[in-house]
Parts: sequence; C-alpha cells; structure tokens
Amino acid sequence: GVHLGQSDGEITDAKLQLPEGVIIGRTCLNSLELAQKAIADGATYIAFGAVYATSTKPEAGNVGIEVIKQAAAQYDVPICAIGGLTVEN
Repeated sequence: GVHLGQSDGEITDAKLQLPEGVIIGRTCLNSLELAQKAIADGATYIAFGAVYATSTKPEAGNVGIEVIKQAAAQYDVPICAIGGLTVEN
C-alpha cells in the first residue's frame, strides 16, 4: 500500500499506477472536507494528525480527538490517528 500526504500527489493518479486493490491512505490534517475528498477519490483509509503536539512536526498543530470522532460517525473507512501519541494520552 501507499500513504499520501497532502503534497504527495493525487489519489486518482496513484490508483492508475498501482495494482488494483492496493491500500491507499491519505493524510487529512484536521479537515473533514479533505477526508471526504480523499474517500471520494478512492482512499481506503484516512489519517488525521498530529492528534497531539509533537516535537517531530511542531507545525502540524494539535488536532485532538474530536475530529476523529466526527469522521468515525460520518465515514465508513478505517481511520488512523498520527502524531504525539503516547501511553499517557
């Protein structure tokens, strides 16, 4: 499979270059609109983050879990949470 960030190209282009049935994920930052577009374009999973503050990507912000809860209620694809996750949170 492949995971595409927002600047990694289009899902539709990836689908043309990859074998049928390959898992394709898309980073959606903190945006349900980006998630909806990713799913419409053929993403098989979506990712949100950084969920919590992280020193490796300080510009990514702090999405929190609320947007993930909203996405889970709206979309029928697997959802991945990335960034700043620890045993404590």
